[in-house]
Amino acid sequence: MRVTERKAVDDKVIERMLEVMREKRISQRELVEYLGLANGTFTSWKYKGGKSYMSHMDRIAEYLGVSKVYLTGGEDEQIRRDTITRSEAEIIRMLRDLDQRKRELSFQIIKAFWEEERKIQAMKPSSKKDVGCG
Repeated sequence: MRVTERKAVDDKVIERMLEVMREKRISQRELVEYLGLANGTFTSWKYKGGKSYMSHMDRIAEYLGVSKVYLTGGEDEQIRRDTITRSEAEIIRMLRDLDQRKRELSFQIIKAFWEEERKIQAMKPSSKKDVGCG
């Protein structure tokens, strides 16, 4: 790959990151804080051609709620439609900071809420109307 081709690919990755960040109202600062990087890191990626983001692609994609395939220029739209919200990404970040015992306890609490919600939803009448043959 020639230098100009590589630069175009890098620009596309940064462009995709910025597009998703605009859609989800995520600032550059929030992203680099999530990654545990210095404040000027994103600016370096954007204007100086820094590519250290490649070693963080898994976490960047996770935080932005898109696939690595999408960020690197692919059209993985199904995964992109199934994105996680900013709040969900924050919950993931917080859970990762907990020790294993607290993480498991948190999981059990969330699971109990989820199961309760499923029961409530199952008891609600269906919104579909029965079509009879008169």
